[in-house]
Amino acid sequence: MEQRDTYTDSPLAAPVSARTRIRSIDTLRGVALFGILLLNIIAFAFPLAAYSDPQVDGSTEGINLATFMVIDIFFEGSMRVIFSMLFGAGLLIFVAKPATDPALIKRLFYRRTWILIGFGLFNAYILVWVGDILYAYGVAGLILYFFRNLSARKLVACSLL
Repeated sequence: MEQRDTYTDSPLAAPVSARTRIRSIDTLRGVALFGILLLNIIAFAFPLAAYSDPQVDGSTEGINLATFMVIDIFFEGSMRVIFSMLFGAGLLIFVAKPATDPALIKRLFYRRTWILIGFGLFNAYILVWVGDILYAYGVAGLILYFFRNLSARKLVACSLL
């Protein structure tokens, strides 16, 4: 009898089909990524101080100042928050698969998280991108798994510690 590897043969290990994806989450994730790209363009072109000071790159008048103000008011912070919330939502959706072996979910979850950490390290140390967030998300994922079954009241209590 042929032995199957339940780890890689699991439907959880495969990409989600287009029919089962949650379009609103995908759309919001795309908007957040676009906003983060707008923020990162500043870092690609100018010193890091240009994030908070338009004088660093000479954007003190006209369309340059208007663009800086729009990005600072509407995108700075908010896109990262949206993306972070979607990261947490994605974690919960992944670990809350009904009728699935919890041990398999745990193994796949940690495999995905370690891959994310690997991408983050590659991005930060090989591509030398100081704005990398993938590593931080991966480390957070390693920790957040332990909080997945806590009630809202206990989560609030933990957040206040």
